[in-house]
Amino acid sequence: MAIDYQKRDGVAYITLNNPAKANILDKATSDEISQAWIDLWEDRAIRCAILTGAGDRHFCGGHNLAPRKNITPEEREYLRTQRIFWPLAGTVHGQKTGVDLWMFPLSGDRKPVPLLQSAFNEMHGQISPDGKWLAYFSNETGRSEVYVQPFPQGTSKWQVSTNGGQYPRWRHDGRELFYMSRASGGKMMAVDVKSAGSAFETGTPQELFEPAYVNLPHGSGGPYHTYAVSPDGQRFLIPRPPSNDQQTTATPIVVVLNWLEGLKK
Repeated sequence: MAIDYQKRDGVAYITLNNPAKANILDKATSDEISQAWIDLWEDRAIRCAILTGAGDRHFCGGHNLAPRKNITPEEREYLRTQRIFWPLAGTVHGQKTGVDLWMFPLSGDRKPVPLLQSAFNEMHGQISPDGKWLAYFSNETGRSEVYVQPFPQGTSKWQVSTNGGQYPRWRHDGRELFYMSRASGGKMMAVDVKSAGSAFETGTPQELFEPAYVNLPHGSGGPYHTYAVSPDGQRFLIPRPPSNDQQTTATPIVVVLNWLEGLKK
């Protein structure tokens, strides 16, 4: 059974029963929960429902929509806004995490493993050019800030930004980090960094310019590069609103097709 469903003394107990897959809501689980809601609606003796997840690591990994390639917008809205007609208590066993960073090894058993997993959101991880450091941003202080820690493992951590920070990117030589102070209305920032062995040092963040960044729609809903930086850190590719300024439109953008063939010559 995808769920464990019991009723005792006017209380319904629903346990998501797929701990091996983070108790995700696949079709079988969603169908059984729907049947439980129908049964609860018809049983007027039930005063409260308690929803929990089996295992000691995850409560629920959310809806698994991967097998449903042709899901309609109406179905997505239904999944997002299902109504419950009783008081509902949710209990969490083990660790409750926010948005996490995972790593997919290209050797060995090739199974994803967590890099950063906490109750907060850790996002947009960027590995340093030498492969020894991981830059990311997290909201653990209540505000998004940029951090660096050893990669792939290590207990030390350094805060790079000082007044908010998101979307870190490394310069090609690993001696400078760029980030945006905010996604909307923020500044493009740069900070000098240097490392020696297990030690990491950061300079004072410097304001570069106002990026006027536009957050374009992303169909996948997953991580994406907010902007790109040239290897020398002197040029930035950023989605911005259309401009009539001749200075910004005079230099054309050249798109090279089939560029891999050019590398073979």
